[in-house]
Amino acid sequence: LQQSPWGCRYHQVIQACALQPDIDLLPAKEMTEIGERGINLSGGQRQRIALARAMYSSAKTIILV
Repeated sequence: LQQSPWGCRYHQVIQACALQPDIDLLPAKEMTEIGERGINLSGGQRQRIALARAMYSSAKTIILV
C-alpha cells in the first residue's frame, strides 16, 4: 500500500475546513499551484484555506479578522 505524503493531521484539517470538494476539483489535487494571491480561487475558498493554514500551524492563539 502506498501511504499519503500528508499525515493524519493534514486530512483532519482538510475535513474540518470542508476543503476536500474544492481539492477534488483541482487538476492536480493538493499539488495544484494557485495563482498569485489566490486569484484562481473564490473568496470562500481563500477563507477556508486561510482557516486550514491557521488550524494546521502550531500557534496557540489564532485571531480571525
